Amino acid sequence: MNFRPLSYESLKTVLEYMDPNKRFLLSARCPSIRSADKATPLIIDTFYYKDGSFEVNSTVYKIGIYKKYLNDAETPQEARRYNALGGMSKDLDQYGFEDLSGENTLTPGDVDLRKPNDEGWRPENMDDDERIAEYEHELANTKSRLTSLKCSVNVHPFYDEKEQEDRLHTKIKSQMARLQPFYSRRDGLPVPFKSYIQLTITSGNGKPYIERLEYTKKLHEAVKYLTGKFFGNRLHPVAIGRFRVYDEVMRFPVGLRLDVQSLSVSNIQIVQESLTSLLTNTVKKLNVEVKSAGDFECAMLKNAEILSLQGGGSGIIRPPMVLNLTNLKANIVKLGWTVEDFMTIVRWWVEDVEKEVGTSYKFVGFWDKSSIKDLIESIKRQYEEAKEIGELSMAIPTKYGSYVNVSKKEVKSYYNKQPYDIIFEVVPKESDLPVVK
Repeated sequence: MNFRPLSYESLKTVLEYMDPNKRFLLSARCPSIRSADKATPLIIDTFYYKDGSFEVNSTVYKIGIYKKYLNDAETPQEARRYNALGGMSKDLDQYGFEDLSGENTLTPGDVDLRKPNDEGWRPENMDDDERIAEYEHELANTKSRLTSLKCSVNVHPFYDEKEQEDRLHTKIKSQMARLQPFYSRRDGLPVPFKSYIQLTITSGNGKPYIERLEYTKKLHEAVKYLTGKFFGNRLHPVAIGRFRVYDEVMRFPVGLRLDVQSLSVSNIQIVQESLTSLLTNTVKKLNVEVKSAGDFECAMLKNAEILSLQGGGSGIIRPPMVLNLTNLKANIVKLGWTVEDFMTIVRWWVEDVEKEVGTSYKFVGFWDKSSIKDLIESIKRQYEEAKEIGELSMAIPTKYGSYVNVSKKEVKSYYNKQPYDIIFEVVPKESDLPVVK
């Protein structure tokens, strides 16, 4: 049976609608389709980048250091734990100490989202030779406890003797492993393991896929190589539905362009300064943890159509910040506001500024019914023309011909009885309002 290969344009159509993770794998294994892949828009639903690993549509790509102990030696408990998690996330030097120097190495294309006062790697002298005596003393104490245990009756009421011995043996091995890099450096001894760079690809559809290579490059170089293979040299911006970033260095290829619909950040000012050059559009939905009044001045925050705000500290989100928001929709969390705080917003929307019809702000704070009742009573006292449109819900006519609806929405909570969100919404005219009889 004869098979005709796909035409170039047909191949591009197939690739565009293929799961991006399958595209990555197919392009890696079939060099003949790589030019078509790079020329075809790449569409990703969710993308997270954290701790030198990244997640694409629930498939995680992790780069780590895998330790294989030599001569059939037993792998220490801590090394086994790191190996099982995909390897260590820090580089190692020739003796086995953590080498953090690469964390401050920036190359073209990298996006540094660390705080300005974060100096990066600050040594804690954990590998100072003066610690040898301290660690050897702790090891001797553990060995002494094991000897005493073997010579005495069971002294621990919660473990049998065999279990106590096993715990002490494990602790001794861990303490010896902690001393190993000191001895390697002091005495010129070779490390008892061989290191590999390991790529672990994990999805919800089966066993992790693992590749290991000789450890000849630093971790940040390996991550950069991988993101370059996936995202580098693309003709079109990479389209991302939901993008979550953290306070770290993202190792991206030079020339990467992103079309992001929803972005979640914790340091909006740094993100705006460092990430904006990669964005080809205005982010439609922004989820941000605000930490200062200056965050509200960011153009990225002001221009988002849908805004979700969470206060990073007590009292950060105050009425003056909310008054100046021009976003069409907003969810605002962790307020701790009084009735008068809410009335400040009511008066602004009703008397001072014409809010666009369809504007809707939800104040999430697990308000109880009595708090909402106090707000409704305050509205009734100040605006005689306000109409009741439901239980603890009011419609207030504005000077601009629209109405501001103030209402409640019950939410589920394990901590509060009958908690509610408070919703402010601008509707066009009285004829659109339900009437309570």
